[in-house]
Amino acid sequence: DLQRSTAQYIATFSDYLARRSAKPDLAEALANIDPKTDIFSYTERYIRDNMSVTEDYAVIRRILYNYFIGGVTRTGLVNLTQNYTTGQAVLAQYIDKPMIRLAKTYIKDINRMTPEKLAEKDPLLSQALHELYRSGAIDDPLIKEMSGIGRGNKNITPFELAMNFFMKTSELLNRKEMGITAYKSATEGKGVKIDGKYITLSHEKAIQFAKDRIAEAHYNYGKLDRPPIARKFGAAALSLRMYDINTISLMKELFKNKQYAPFARVLVSFGTLGGIRGLPFAGGLIALAHYLGYEPEERIRKIFGKAKPLADAILYGIPYPFGIDISKSISVGQMPIENEKDSLVEAFTKTAFGVMSSLVEVTERAIGKAEEGEYKEA
Repeated sequence: DLQRSTAQYIATFSDYLARRSAKPDLAEALANIDPKTDIFSYTERYIRDNMSVTEDYAVIRRILYNYFIGGVTRTGLVNLTQNYTTGQAVLAQYIDKPMIRLAKTYIKDINRMTPEKLAEKDPLLSQALHELYRSGAIDDPLIKEMSGIGRGNKNITPFELAMNFFMKTSELLNRKEMGITAYKSATEGKGVKIDGKYITLSHEKAIQFAKDRIAEAHYNYGKLDRPPIARKFGAAALSLRMYDINTISLMKELFKNKQYAPFARVLVSFGTLGGIRGLPFAGGLIALAHYLGYEPEERIRKIFGKAKPLADAILYGIPYPFGIDISKSISVGQMPIENEKDSLVEAFTKTAFGVMSSLVEVTERAIGKAEEGEYKEA
């Protein structure tokens, strides 16, 4: 009834206003807490959880997560490439060896050990890992944020938990690999480069260094990590664009800080896995070229003639000749105009909201089928 609906609206809007007014106080409180203490980690997580969107928008994001990410094996497998695309670029600012090579050295034996064996052989690393898990640095924040687990949602079904398996497993592996590599790099050999000088960090500082590098390379996905438009009514719509937004922000920071080698490493990584189409913004430019009547892929194929596998690798990445195409999956800044019927408004909508925009198309097709009497198709 109208009275009940009005009351629910007032309650929801009041909740939004309360969160908004509390934001500066919470930020000030966090700034006055020693980052080394347990209360800092607790307060940080409390703020992240309580500054999330209201339940109305959380429900929408939960639906989006289950529709586009949950249970999709491909998503989890593509997520495993993140240390290669962004992780090693982040660590390249502090170490002089490729992260992937170091990670293989550090991870190889550790993954074969039980926690008890690791604690016996390398007690400091064992303590560091325990702290990274305890503080939430090694966690699955995107899943928790979108599915509602991070906001205390008690209605997560066993089916949804099972659907989280692929994404959660890959995310935990990514963050664990980054955490171990960052910690070991900071405590062994000549250490890490801070303010232009290589120094070996203490155990406590190395743990904080690992936390910072994990957040920098794999993002937190909490409300405080989003741009303003994605913190309020745009939260649900832009949830599936947060990887793109964070990756572009990372590249911007690398370039602004004159970290040109790590910046180039990001481009090379995307190009290796996704070819030209996998480069940031390249997908959008190619789509725009199609819209204007040009076919850049065909021109590249003509250059290489009969060497079709080489042309395919250049266009879509090294995996493509082997039947694996992840160029669209890893690319950021796409503008996926599928055919000449798409208007520029539709194209920019797809750019802003990503795969979520396809829900509109699916709904339109379902309505059309229903109007034609094809209810099963609808």
